[in-house]
Amino acid sequence: MTALLFAVALGQSALPRPGLQKGQEIVFQVNMVFSDVKESDLGMRQEWRLAFKSTDKGTVGSRKLLKMQVDGQDIKLDKVEEEHWTESRDSRGMPITRSVANDGDMEKRRWIRLFDISFPAASLRKGSTWTTVDDFTELPRLSSSYTVENLDDDYLTIKFSRTESGQSGRTTTGTARCDKRTGWPRDMRGTIDRYTFPDDEERRTYRVEYTVRQTSR
Repeated sequence: MTALLFAVALGQSALPRPGLQKGQEIVFQVNMVFSDVKESDLGMRQEWRLAFKSTDKGTVGSRKLLKMQVDGQDIKLDKVEEEHWTESRDSRGMPITRSVANDGDMEKRRWIRLFDISFPAASLRKGSTWTTVDDFTELPRLSSSYTVENLDDDYLTIKFSRTESGQSGRTTTGTARCDKRTGWPRDMRGTIDRYTFPDDEERRTYRVEYTVRQTSR
């Protein structure tokens, strides 16, 4: 729902990630379907590869766009965007900031936060809130806030809001639901009820259905 979490404890030793030991790598395949809620068209489909590896500096992640379709037609990827990042956490284990190593498409970067599947369970309660800041190279800083709307044995529902710094000050809101809330689940499905790309002049609202599947370890 809002990004896979991984990280280095700020100024301290790395926080351990559930089920991921030092030197191990875990890989996920992520499929997303974006549908225009007003026109009910076929929308856009994306397939991503996400990888996480435990190192001496903490857990680092990478992401690569493998495939994209719009209205059922394959889109040729002239340049495959691949990102590498690290993330800092507070004393509760919640994320604070992320640093992305390379430049790229702002919209594609944002979607990494759809899949927070490694929250520390002890830190989450209904009504829990936290904020993050994404520091992008040569791109506006992105401030995000999250609130847990519902939490039970099977589902986690989070409401989020993201605001860009600078003149635009664009804000995007959404609600995401996940059927796993701790550790590194092998399979996960969820829905973001509404999402608006900040750079879309028509301000179209999308419903996003996603699946996450562990492919190797």
